[in-house]
Amino acid sequence: TLRNTILYFNTSGLFGPNYHDDAPGGVYRCCCTIPAVGTGCVTNDPRFINRPAENYRIGYGSPCIDRGTNLLAGGVTNDILGAPRPVDGNMDGTNAFDIGAYEYDPATYDTDSDWLTDSNELFVYQTSPTNRDTDADQMTDGEEVVAETSPTNPASYFVVRQLSNAP
Repeated sequence: TLRNTILYFNTSGLFGPNYHDDAPGGVYRCCCTIPAVGTGCVTNDPRFINRPAENYRIGYGSPCIDRGTNLLAGGVTNDILGAPRPVDGNMDGTNAFDIGAYEYDPATYDTDSDWLTDSNELFVYQTSPTNRDTDADQMTDGEEVVAETSPTNPASYFVVRQLSNAP
């Protein structure tokens, strides 16, 4: 029995990319896999943070967020890194388990690596958690916040106009 498991980007010489062998008698509950088998499974790309670098945490917009089965009865209260589970990853007001080994927490995750958490991007700065430079002005959203410029206005950017050594 597999629960809350991501079986994606696998290869099989017989069946092609993404395919997993449905073992006779196997039970799949809330898995991310192709083909869809079992109950509550999703087939869309899990949107890992950085698969080439083997960072298999799921990021903002993943179809695996809050789609897992409840594992509290089995004593699961943390993800593989020790972060608490479940968390309200899709910010709908309800804590639910994610599919996969990692629990997505928008209050701590920075999907686009711009120094702003996903929840700050969405609710404080109204920027994109998946685009490092929302206003396309060559400064990341995080750099603009540090420079106290607007990350949503391309005409607002940090510039040095004059240098002086005078007191």
